[in-house]
Amino acid sequence: MRIKVVTVAVLCLLLNVRISSAQTNQNKLAFIFKNIYGPNGLLVDSEAVLAPGDAAHYPHFNSSFQASFTPFNSSLASLLTAVPLPSPASGFTYQFHAETGAFERSTQSFGPILADRAETLGRGKLSVSFNYQRFTFNSIEGVDLGNVPAVFTHDDRQLGGGRLDVVTTQNSIKTTVNQFTNFFNYGITDRIDVSLAVPVIKTSLSLTSNATIQRLGTTDPAIHFYRTPSGGFGNTKSYKLEGSASGIGDLIFRVKGTAWRKENVAFAVGTDVRAPTGDEKNLLGSGAPGVKPFVGASFSHNRITPHINLEYQWN
Repeated sequence: MRIKVVTVAVLCLLLNVRISSAQTNQNKLAFIFKNIYGPNGLLVDSEAVLAPGDAAHYPHFNSSFQASFTPFNSSLASLLTAVPLPSPASGFTYQFHAETGAFERSTQSFGPILADRAETLGRGKLSVSFNYQRFTFNSIEGVDLGNVPAVFTHDDRQLGGGRLDVVTTQNSIKTTVNQFTNFFNYGITDRIDVSLAVPVIKTSLSLTSNATIQRLGTTDPAIHFYRTPSGGFGNTKSYKLEGSASGIGDLIFRVKGTAWRKENVAFAVGTDVRAPTGDEKNLLGSGAPGVKPFVGASFSHNRITPHINLEYQWN
């Protein structure tokens, strides 16, 4: 059964890794917000005559577009790249006794999923496992991702006149993260384990924006408008961008040792080291190294086996 699980893990790894080095930054997921409100996105058209030397009229709302969504984009990117990683030590291990010809369970509990148990595998033992998680996000910092309002103002709005026009938008953001994680756990000694976690991540992101021009400073529709299919002056426009990326995320290296063990009680200390191997611009990695020291305690009493972890993540 374990061989089948490893085979599936390897297949998922091969199927989901995609070389993206040829992908330009502007086509990557972290730039979707910038692109939808940038020069290739929701531009406000105008037939207004400008003074000699003035820049083209169409980007006059763009600086506001960028300023409004840059912090939101950063928050969402941080959220997508901080999904929890399961413990590499979940599962039973067994030891073969030649004198009896039988396998005996060498771990007292199955182990928690997102925490870690104090027990180690034992000298020379190798554990290979596979885990799948799927995350969807409904809100960020209390804002419903299905209904994100934003108001964009004109450059130099303080000068009045036609610059008082604003663009109101209702935005819908859909995000999904599929995380396939391959774990390799090896017992160097009876009390010290080393582990490697190789996450393969697929992130999907889409943004739909419904924009409306609010004519607070103009009456002539030719000054600010969205061109309609028939060539007329429209007040509304919908625009959508979406994309997905897949590849290896940030590798996690772990060292854990059982500091004290007696009967059904054990304490362990360890450290996780995260390598920034994931493509941060495609929301596959954090873009920075990290260290997470931790301590863990495990207890066993009849059918109850609680685990307590204390840890600190430094990035």
